[in-house]
Amino acid sequence: MPFLNGIIGPLPIFQQDNATSHVSLKTLRWFAEKNIAVMKFPACSPDLNPMENLWAELSSMIYSGSRTFTSREELIQAIKLACTEIRTSKKDYLINLSKSVLRRCIDVIEHRGDETKY
Repeated sequence: MPFLNGIIGPLPIFQQDNATSHVSLKTLRWFAEKNIAVMKFPACSPDLNPMENLWAELSSMIYSGSRTFTSREELIQAIKLACTEIRTSKKDYLINLSKSVLRRCIDVIEHRGDETKY
């Protein structure tokens, strides 16, 4: 909310997936009370959010080789290392991921919201 309170002009539309906790009556009521517009997504819609791909990549890097962690601090260090690696040695991955958004949107439109290759 502090970020949203600093925005001048119309508030942005919040994009989320259809996870049960995100569409619960309590959550939707909270958004309404805060006057936050929520983008309508049909159930099982194609994922247009490239952040999901980034989370999957980071998770794969962090837990590669079935790695486990013995402390919170150890996990935090692994997350920081993976984020640094993404930013430095995998810049092309981030660029391609951001460029994929337009292709994803076009694919959804062409398939009229049905299943896509993404």
